[in-house]
Amino acid sequence: MVKHPWTNGQVELMRRTIKDATVKRFHYDDYEQLRRHLDDFIAAYNFGRRYPQRPHVL
Repeated sequence: MVKHPWTNGQVELMRRTIKDATVKRFHYDDYEQLRRHLDDFIAAYNFGRRYPQRPHVL
């Protein structure tokens, strides 16, 4: 069975997350403005902490 990105729930969730954080919240005067915001969002998303850190128990 071939796996296609359009059947992958993780891809769809990421697409929705990006869309909700960009074009559904802001108006862009041109493509370059959208591109800059998208680059900033992706960097913050990739390097931000999404899960609380629990102390490591030995």
